[in-house]
Amino acid sequence: QLVERHERSGKMAAAGPPRVACLAVISRTNTPIFLRCYAKGVDELRFHYIVYGALDLFDEKARAPTSPPPSDGFLGLLTPTIDYRVYGYVTNSHMKLVAVVVDEEAREQDIRQILIQLHSLTVDALSNPFQVHGEAITSRKYEKGVQQLVGSST
Repeated sequence: QLVERHERSGKMAAAGPPRVACLAVISRTNTPIFLRCYAKGVDELRFHYIVYGALDLFDEKARAPTSPPPSDGFLGLLTPTIDYRVYGYVTNSHMKLVAVVVDEEAREQDIRQILIQLHSLTVDALSNPFQVHGEAITSRKYEKGVQQLVGSST
C-alpha cells in the first residue's frame, strides 16, 4: 500500500506492511535454494539478476570496516533499484536471505520481521531429514509458510 496524505492535517499516514516482490534464500556457496517471485506481470529473470547482484553487496557489507556487525543478521537496505528496494539478512551459517520489496516507504522493522520469519521457516525446512543438504527446498509446508508470510505483507 502506498503512503497516503491526510487532506486536512497534511500529516503522513502510517504505511501498511511492505509488498514483497521476491524472496530468495541463497546457500553459503551462493547457490539459490529458494527463489520465488510474487510480483505479477514482471519477468522472473529480472529478479534473478537483482538477487545475484545483491550477493556482491553482502560481501561488501561484511567487509565494511566502519559498520558494526548486525546482532541479528539483518543488513538493512542493500540497494535501491528503479522499481524495488533490496534488503538482506545473513545467518550464522552464512546463508543469505534476500527480500525485494516494492514499497519505497517500507519500514525496515517490517522487512526485518519478514526476513527473521523466513529464516525460521528455512531452518525448519533444512532440519527435515528428507531435505538434501545444498539442494533446492521443495517442501510443501515450507512453500505454504512462505506464501502466508508474503500474503500477510501484501
